[in-house]
This record gives sequence, C-alpha cells and structure tokens, in this order.
Amino acid sequence: MAVPPKFMLRVIIAPEVAVKLTLTERPHSVEDLIKTLQEKCRPRLDYEFSIHYEDPDFDGQLCCLVDIEDLPEKGTLQVVRSEADNVSFESSDTEILPSTPFSNRLKTWPDTFNVPNFSYGVEHLLQEGNAAYEQRAEINYLPNFPKGEDATTLENVRLQLMQEVERSEKNLLLIDKLMQMTFALRRLEIVKENPMIGDFLNRWPALRIDSQICAEFHRITNINLRNQFYSGLDIHTPRLLNLIRQKAARTGKFSETLRAMMNLYDQQHELHADTKRTLILHGLPLYLREEEPQFFRVWNIEESPEPEISNTAVCVLTIINENSSSPMHFSPVSAAVIVEDQIVLGEINTFADAFVLLFGLVYVVHLDYPKKLVHTFTFIQKEVMGLEDGKPLKPCLNRLKNDLLLIE
Repeated sequence: MAVPPKFMLRVIIAPEVAVKLTLTERPHSVEDLIKTLQEKCRPRLDYEFSIHYEDPDFDGQLCCLVDIEDLPEKGTLQVVRSEADNVSFESSDTEILPSTPFSNRLKTWPDTFNVPNFSYGVEHLLQEGNAAYEQRAEINYLPNFPKGEDATTLENVRLQLMQEVERSEKNLLLIDKLMQMTFALRRLEIVKENPMIGDFLNRWPALRIDSQICAEFHRITNINLRNQFYSGLDIHTPRLLNLIRQKAARTGKFSETLRAMMNLYDQQHELHADTKRTLILHGLPLYLREEEPQFFRVWNIEESPEPEISNTAVCVLTIINENSSSPMHFSPVSAAVIVEDQIVLGEINTFADAFVLLFGLVYVVHLDYPKKLVHTFTFIQKEVMGLEDGKPLKPCLNRLKNDLLLIE
C-alpha cells in the first residue's frame, strides 16, 4: 500500500521568524492550508494573507500559491500579509498610530567603515555595482526582467493578465501573481516610453483595481501605501489640528476658508479618525498657502447625471447626494480618482482613501505633483511617507516640520 506523501515545509511568518509545518497529506485547497497555518500559529497569523512558494519553473523565485497542486512536498513558504487587511478603511473612534514612528526605525550609520582589500575581480564587480542606477523607492526605479524572461514572453503574460481582469469573477491571487511577473515590463514602459496615462491603463487594466495600486507602490518603494500613509498622518494629526485652528483664527483669504472648514468640523457629532483625516487633507494645502479648487472636485449625483471633469489633469472627486456648496464632506456617497479627464479609480469609500490611492498612482504611473499643490505633496512624501529624495525642504515646509516638533 502506497504511503501518502509527507509534506515538510519551512514557513516564514515574519522577518527572521520561521516555523516547521508537517502535513500527512496535501490540503484540499489553498484556503485549507491557510486555515491550518492560522491554527498552528495563532494568534500571530490572525489576519488575511496569501502564501508564496519557491517555484522551480522560475529558478526558485517566490510565486503566489494559487493552485494547491503546486505545493511542494518539501520547501520554503512565505506568508505575505494581504494589503486589504493591513489597515481598516472604515471610520472608527481609534486612530491608527504606529507602535514605533517610521523615522525612529532608521539607525545612524557609523562615521567610518573599515573596508577590506578585495581581489581584482571582486573590486571590478563592486565598481559596476556603484554605477548610478535608479534605486528602489525612486520614481524612475527600473528593475531587471525575471530570469529567463524577455519583453516578448512578458507581453504574452500581459495578454493573459488582461483576460483575467476582464472576467466577471476575478481571480485576484492569479492577477497579483501575473502583475508581479510583469512588473519590470511596466516600469520599462513608464520610464522609457512615458506613455499617455489612459493608454497605459488600457494596456494594464489591473491598475484600475485599488489593491493593485497598493501592490505596485509596494513593488516600487517597498513601503505599504495605506499603512504608512495613515500611520504617518495620524501621528501628526493632533498637532496639525492645533496649527490649522490657530491659522483659522487669523485674518486673510486662506484663514477664512480654514475657519469655515473648522466650523463644519466642529459640528460633527463623532470625530472619527477618517473625519480628522478629511479635515487635515483639505486644510493642509491652505495652511501652506496653496490653493487648487480644481483638485478638490465635488459631484452632486442628485443634480447632474455625469461629473464635470473635462480639462482635469488630476483630482480627487467627492460624490454626494445632498445640496451643499462646501468642498469638504465628511460622509460622502463615495469618492473617485480622476486622471486626464477619466475616472481611473471609482467607488472608493472615503475621501482619505481616494487621496491615498492618488498618491500611490503618482508613483505607479510617474505623474507629476499638481503644480499648485507641490508643497502639500512634498510634505506627504517626506514627512508622512518617509520617502526622501535628497533635496532640502522649502522654507515653508521646514517651518511646518519644526512646528510639528514643538510640544504645547
């Protein structure tokens, strides 16, 4: 009688943390394997995740486990936390604050490194490695093609990907796997060809799925888009609220607009985290003396069947069903991201979510910051997201940074 295969797997559940998993038989599905892992590692895996395995067809590179038949009898698996599980998008009484601020996780390098002498061959390789290539987290980041792949083979994968996206019931795990495989091809198109955004998104329709915007941003920067945006924003929220309130008490056009926003904010019965984020994201440009009414658009679906988005380079569209002249709404029907007169991402729950996805889209499709909101987006880039570009802060941003450090 044949002995059923015994699966011996090393599962990486966190950086520098791995567990051994032994199975007497192959699970019936990937979902069953996930449940088994959650039971074994509870409570550490008490969240949604996917499983990646070392695919021998790609020289051991990690691929998302979609078909349970691909599970090796012996090998290494890696748990990858779901982007959608990383942060709650609904309004709640609890703000999302990191246990350790992003900037505090950066350690100072020593002033002097003792570099040993290497052989001529090693020195030559090191010299090549020091060439000025675009690096991860830079908007021009250009990775190599996967081993054994070229533009032709990846184009075939892209066509398969388009078919998967067009299905009524999308296999999101497979879409993520194919998007990961074709990442280098997309970056090549963006960096070298600089296509029209509409044409590019038609070629890569998966980027109209908000989870893929988050995933692509992570591929470029190695940063979780939503987690870092919200944690970075929320940690500054109490101080930003005070600064905006102080500015609103002064005279001048920007102060008057901020005062109207603060009055509307103070009328809210419950000040959820999302309510505060909405105020901060609307008020920050005014605090920095920036104004771009075309960026914050409102569409009242009771008054017009279609939004007025012609001649719109980029904007966040708030969708409401009530009569209101205010540009800021705390409980919209939904929100959307507009690029080049098109709704790129729609049916977004909150204004803050739409703003986050727009910021991610800037990196994904290589958009310029809105000209009249450069200071606002630079503040978010550097102080909220921790994405440095080596350029000094403008005086107004430096003052804001220093003001945020003051303790009242």
